[in-house]
Amino acid sequence: MSVIIDGSAGITYPVVAGTSSALQASAGKVLQVVSTIKQDTFSMSGASFVEITGLTVSITPTTTSNKVLVQVSLGRVGPNSGVGSTVAFQLFRGATVVGAGTPTGSQLATSFVTSASSNTNYSFGGFAFQFLDSPSSTSSITYSIKMLAESSTTAYINRSFAGGTTAATYDAASSSTITVMEIAA
Repeated sequence: MSVIIDGSAGITYPVVAGTSSALQASAGKVLQVVSTIKQDTFSMSGASFVEITGLTVSITPTTTSNKVLVQVSLGRVGPNSGVGSTVAFQLFRGATVVGAGTPTGSQLATSFVTSASSNTNYSFGGFAFQFLDSPSSTSSITYSIKMLAESSTTAYINRSFAGGTTAATYDAASSSTITVMEIAA
């Protein structure tokens, strides 16, 4: 069962997908919101993009004409800044990269790219990315994020590369989220 959130009155009420009440929603209204939070750390290394485990979300649109707004927030990215400090990310709808730039030559098609400090204790955080998708589906859709660190090095999500556990702010734990919203067409 989906929930419609009426932004003008702040009222929520249940709607069965495909019923007339789901179709009567005004264009631009948020019909449903699904979110996943990742509070543990993730690490990857290698020369290929790797999916960030635990940072996926699924949604089932009520009509094929509706859009899905995908919002990704990474609390912290910790690359091995002694070797390479850039980390590239791809947003996937199922097995398809979406929201990526159009590469030329041998460029990678990425949705967003981050870079960090030259000190392994530090990392950059607060990265946000959003993309308005047109999935044209009423089947369950899963969105996920893959990442690739520069020079096939190791990189982390939700911690610094050094991975310290002190009370210092540069060792602070963080969380990351992926949120999807169905938007009425």
